[in-house]
Amino acid sequence: MDATQYTTAVFTNMNSTMSSMELSLEIPVSTFIKCLTVALCFVACIGGCIGNILVILAIVKTKKLRTSANTFLVSLAVADFCSCSLILPLIAVGFVSLEVITTNHFMCRSFYSTVFTFSPVSVEHLILIAVNRYILINRSPKTYVRLFNKHSIPVILGIVWAGNIMLNVGYLYYAYEELRINGMDYCIFEQTNIFTLSYRIYSFLVAVLGSFVIIPVLYMLTFRTVRKSQLRVTQEHSTMAITQSTVADHVTSVAVVQTNHTTAINCLQMVPVGESESGGASNQIMSRNTGKEVATADQSKKSRKILSASEIKIIKVNFVIFLTNILFLLPLIIILIANFGNLSHAQFVILMLPIGLNSAVNPLVYCGFNRNFRHAFKGILKW
Repeated sequence: MDATQYTTAVFTNMNSTMSSMELSLEIPVSTFIKCLTVALCFVACIGGCIGNILVILAIVKTKKLRTSANTFLVSLAVADFCSCSLILPLIAVGFVSLEVITTNHFMCRSFYSTVFTFSPVSVEHLILIAVNRYILINRSPKTYVRLFNKHSIPVILGIVWAGNIMLNVGYLYYAYEELRINGMDYCIFEQTNIFTLSYRIYSFLVAVLGSFVIIPVLYMLTFRTVRKSQLRVTQEHSTMAITQSTVADHVTSVAVVQTNHTTAINCLQMVPVGESESGGASNQIMSRNTGKEVATADQSKKSRKILSASEIKIIKVNFVIFLTNILFLLPLIIILIANFGNLSHAQFVILMLPIGLNSAVNPLVYCGFNRNFRHAFKGILKW
């Protein structure tokens, strides 16, 4: 098998020569950086696994967190747990000895199969979460319940997971090749058949359009609606305050007039004292009823304010998760575009490091930006 046949292979860096292939089998960093990276992978692996398990347990055990949107977070936490437990250790192995991954075909298939499965799944979950928030805020409750309920959500998640696993298996079957150089077989991924080209285009569109177009647009529309809702609630609060002030003034005026009238009648001894007391009791009943209406209005206003603040917090947490994913995914997207989709094994291992670390960071985002998650984490750890 000639090396010149694979000048377009996505995970090789060959320029029609075997020497360039051999040069690409070393991670181009110092020994100190390699050791530091391996330690970072180890810490992120342990911390990320524990953090994502806590996320799953918190949502399952805490009633306030058992919502349809958080069902997607459970599935995302499962993908993050798999990334921390599988991808990060393999990245550490690649930094110690890249040749172990490129020449051991089991390790090669294991590394790329986990990467091709869990990385697209994470992006697709972020898209689903953005769609969920958009429909909840911008569409009617009936539409939301029809699309996201206890029957439809498992089906949606099952399609996402099953679709990615099937595509991954097909890609590994059709694209995986072995290239013999100087008596050593190296794994590469051939990109000339229709299936592999289609998979590359699909993955690129999901990563780029999903992360940089679809999700930002959905959150922009969602935040715009939230802003309008906040302004509307503020206006309603102002109107309610004016109405309450008017009612209070009216009650005071009626009370003053009735008191003066009763005093005059009593002075002239035209009406018995019992009727005066009856008039006072009537005034007290009217004042009490007005007070109840005001209290009910205040309670309704407070309830509406709490619900609005809760929804806004959830949207902000999801948006921060999206921003962290974009931050860690951006280097891979930039290098892929710059190299027209062609990467060496060394480049790919380096670029997958921030994506693997992102899976360990998400639980920190939940804990840092959501009080319910913090309380749930504390309760689980105390238990």
